[in-house]
Amino acid sequence: MIFLERGINTLFNKKVLPNKVLILLGARRVGKTAFIKNYLSTIPKEDYLQLNGEDIQDADLLKERSVSNYRRLLTNIKLLVIDEAQNIPDIGLILKLIVD
Repeated sequence: MIFLERGINTLFNKKVLPNKVLILLGARRVGKTAFIKNYLSTIPKEDYLQLNGEDIQDADLLKERSVSNYRRLLTNIKLLVIDEAQNIPDIGLILKLIVD
């Protein structure tokens, strides 16, 4: 698939910062997931962890809200991407603990 360079690309690259949560919002079926997949294709696979909130196994990885669980899960990971994050119960509290 060919992606056109858009203004969001530059803005998005500036907003992806260490220890920050970035939320990508938009209407259904406008290409949010495709945009993220394209972005991730520019990053070494070992540098990021991509989860899907609709996948029970992925959601279970985040269920145990403890620093030690998140440290274990995210060791050597520079970027955590959660597609469909709204489907994970208490995702705000989970992300706060991860960032803190």
